[in-house]
Amino acid sequence: MKQFKKTLIIFGLISLFLISGSVFLEKFKAEASDPSIFATKFLQSLAKGDLGTMEKYIRDDSNLKNINEMRNRRDFIANHIGEEFLNKFKISKVSPVENIIDVKYFDIDGHEISYMEAFKNAQKKAELTQEYEDIVKQYGNAMKKFVDIRLKTNQPIDPETERLANLGYAKLAELNSKFIIKKEEKRITAYRVLIEFSVRDDKKKEIYPYGTYPVTLDIDQIDNGLLRISEIEIPEEE
Repeated sequence: MKQFKKTLIIFGLISLFLISGSVFLEKFKAEASDPSIFATKFLQSLAKGDLGTMEKYIRDDSNLKNINEMRNRRDFIANHIGEEFLNKFKISKVSPVENIIDVKYFDIDGHEISYMEAFKNAQKKAELTQEYEDIVKQYGNAMKKFVDIRLKTNQPIDPETERLANLGYAKLAELNSKFIIKKEEKRITAYRVLIEFSVRDDKKKEIYPYGTYPVTLDIDQIDNGLLRISEIEIPEEE
């Protein structure tokens, strides 16, 4: 019975450890995926001059991997903000950056088709519109010359004809795109985080008349959910 109780206690402790560990991991994941917390932790290492820790926050192909570049950014901020700026900074704005990661094309019946098929279907519809007729009427001659002379014979044509031809093709492409049936899959792939610092009293009039100092962090979201800083934007010195 004692052995059973002992086993039960050990099992309970292990379970408690696993549960608490899970909670810690979830909290860590939440912090790692929160751009505000991520930016704050980066700024803390920046304020301490801990360039080794700062480097862990930087994207591998960022120019900020250069230690001198990071040091220059830190020195610039430290020179314009007081000793206690960590107690004064605030995250002003977090703007998610959404990008298209996949596009699927469909016919009028909802069946998925290739881009070329969708483009051809859209072109047929576009050619029935008055807008198509207007574009061909205005730019058709230039477009025909571009094909007959520039593309078929590889001979030069005058710049104005080439400009009008390119403009006509661009307008036709824009018209065709209105009739393409597609579905875009979007995902947040980055964040722009605006941080505002309080400026030292002796620098307010000289550097920034409103009493705050803006710094922008561009933060990329890697596939595994980790965040990495790609750029630090600071105002130019006057």
